[in-house]
Amino acid sequence: MNDIAITHGSFVALSRNKVKRGSVDTLVFWWFHHHIRRNFLGEKMTQDRAYAQYDIEKKSPIIAYVLWFFLGYIGVHRFYLGRVVSGFIMLAMSALFALLTFVSFGLFAFLWFIMGAWWLIDALLIPGMISRRNNEVANRVLGRRY
Repeated sequence: MNDIAITHGSFVALSRNKVKRGSVDTLVFWWFHHHIRRNFLGEKMTQDRAYAQYDIEKKSPIIAYVLWFFLGYIGVHRFYLGRVVSGFIMLAMSALFALLTFVSFGLFAFLWFIMGAWWLIDALLIPGMISRRNNEVANRVLGRRY
């Protein structure tokens, strides 16, 4: 930031040909948010801190498979791996199949084979989903492409 003017509880900041205005509280929040990845010398996050952040955010295959095994039929493992849309689809299909099975006194129980097939196929897809998700985290945190 080049210039900051603070008057009567508000501020105007000039930075890279942009003008930012707001309250002093907003300025403090903006400064903290802007510098969260920088140390006090203004340098970028050190490699050790970046790798620590990557280790915190990366997804574990063990947790993914435990979620898949116990709650996979409702898509919890997909939520964990960042596949929210397909997780909601699995959740909605499970709820619909459970309702149809209950209302029809088991007549539509065969629909659970669809969820079972998807559940088994997901066992083979989980390593790719984990790899893709961890690459996204690495790109964001480490600033590299894999």
